[in-house]
Amino acid sequence: MRFSIGKPVRCGARIASTSPRSKTTCGQHVAGFRGPLAVRQFKGGQSNPTFLLEAGDERYVMRKKPPGKLLASAHQVDREYRVIHALAATDVPVAKVHALCVDDAVIGSAFYIMDCVEGRIFRDPQLPGLSSEERTAVYDEMNDVMARLHRVDYEAVGLADYGKPGNYFERQLGRWTKQYEAAQTDDVEAMRNLIAWLPAHIPPGDETCIVHGDFRLENSIFHPTEPRMLAMLDWELSTLGHPLADLAYNCLLYHMNSPTQGEPRRHRLRGHGHPDRAGVRRRLLPSHRPPRRRALGFLSGVLALPPRVDRAGGLQARSRR
Repeated sequence: MRFSIGKPVRCGARIASTSPRSKTTCGQHVAGFRGPLAVRQFKGGQSNPTFLLEAGDERYVMRKKPPGKLLASAHQVDREYRVIHALAATDVPVAKVHALCVDDAVIGSAFYIMDCVEGRIFRDPQLPGLSSEERTAVYDEMNDVMARLHRVDYEAVGLADYGKPGNYFERQLGRWTKQYEAAQTDDVEAMRNLIAWLPAHIPPGDETCIVHGDFRLENSIFHPTEPRMLAMLDWELSTLGHPLADLAYNCLLYHMNSPTQGEPRRHRLRGHGHPDRAGVRRRLLPSHRPPRRRALGFLSGVLALPPRVDRAGGLQARSRR
């Protein structure tokens, strides 16, 4: 199914349209921002609510922190702005960012503004409506963009302090375990076993690059007619980490049963233009480095599990309260 980011699906809060200060701020810092302002909210992107801004003949997208009390390390739109701005000088496709505002007095929370990129967002990884050849081309482009991201010299683009280099998996597992235990409502034996098993089986070898943290087809905008990615979206979880983290997370569609992250599963992907896991490995993992292939087997399907269980536990706890 094809979606256009330029067509918001529901009305949003009247944030900027009712704030004279916000109009002044945008007019001062965003090129071409003039005239009456209309605001509508996009479906999705609700971890950091996302809005379409229409000002005169121009269209922009605003990402903002949600309201209320937040975890200190969550919803950092300033980090999103920073990494997108840094990647603009690379061959990684991103939207042009115009301005970052960290003054809560303007609209109630920090926000940034970027270009509205017109194109296709593929919500269903089966890519219905596309030919087998088109599906192959779309997935090849997505994998190529991932490789381009991981090749970026993060120090050269000013992101040397964007995260802690080294020991990425160890640090992630430690953080997820603490988050899970803080939100835990019931004793789940399978989770106890997993928490004990994962740190003892971290694959050998270490690398550091910019990782997206939520790299999947749905988080990208493709050209309206060409198999060419115009922008990678939703950089909220990006940091410095191990490149296999993005790759393993992206391979979850071979294991999960989710409309946006894996409903097709492997047996429904074969023969329809979608790459199988071996094809992904051949394209992205150097053939002379078998430890990386073994590491991918460890990572696929487990990297995203603790946060998802944590969210479920947190929701359960809130519902009980």
